[in-house]
Amino acid sequence: MQVNQAQLEIIKLFAKQLGYENSADVDDKGFALVIDNKVQINILNQEERCHLIAYLAPIKEENRIELYETLLLANHNQDELAGASLGICPKKKAVALSFCLESEGLELSRLQQAFDNLLDHSLLWHTLLNDNEAQPLPGEEQPLSSHAILV
Repeated sequence: MQVNQAQLEIIKLFAKQLGYENSADVDDKGFALVIDNKVQINILNQEERCHLIAYLAPIKEENRIELYETLLLANHNQDELAGASLGICPKKKAVALSFCLESEGLELSRLQQAFDNLLDHSLLWHTLLNDNEAQPLPGEEQPLSSHAILV
C-alpha cells in the first residue's frame, strides 16, 4: 500500500496540535494515543481515506452475542454516532468505534472535528460498556496497535 504523503502531513500537523512536537511520533501508517487510560484512538493514514478507530473496551466471550446485538442496534441511529460505526474487532477482542474521512480535500479542521466527535462518543460508550460489566482497557505497556503510541 502506498503512503498518502499529503494526508500524512495533515496527520503530523494534527499530532503537533495535540502537543506532540516531534513528528517522529507519527509513522507512515499514522499514530495512536490513549485517552485517560480508557480508550485508544488510532488515526490511520490509508491511501484513499483517513481512518479513525477507537478501541473502547475488551469483550467477554460470555456476553459477546448480547453485546453485538446492542452495538448493531446503536448503529441504526447514525445521528447519535455522528456517522461513526460501532463493532467488535475480532483480532483485538475489543469493542471499536470507527469513522472514515475521504483523503481528497482533507483539511486539518475536518480531522479535528472528526477526532473530537469520535473522542466524545468513545468516552460515552466506554462508560456505557463499563456500566454493563465490560472491562476497561488493560494498563499494559503493550499497545493495541503497532503504530506510534502517544500516551
